[in-house]
Amino acid sequence: METINIAEGIRACRAQASSREDLLIWKKTLESFELLGMNVAFLLKHVNALLSLSTQPRDLSECQKYKELKLERSLAGEKMNALELMLSNVKDMLQKMDAEMEEMESSVKKNGQTLEQLATAPW
Repeated sequence: METINIAEGIRACRAQASSREDLLIWKKTLESFELLGMNVAFLLKHVNALLSLSTQPRDLSECQKYKELKLERSLAGEKMNALELMLSNVKDMLQKMDAEMEEMESSVKKNGQTLEQLATAPW
């Protein structure tokens, strides 16, 4: 039953989720099972691979670059939201101007028709 729990733990292992201590406990448990004659070499191989990955030091410049990119992306997202709001405001203004221009065109056309009627009216 413990081997199933370890296998599920290995399968669910993520970069920050499983601690090094968990991996070491799993390794000791699997080594004990191996001494008892169980065939757990394939699980032990996975645990050792995970342990070797977890001991590799992270490149500090890579971590710093990631943080900078994350901040830059956040700022770009905020800027995009501000630009979208400005664009929406400009679109609203254009719609109002279009409506006002249509009213003016209609008024000018109506005045032109009235002027034409007066000019062509019989004496």
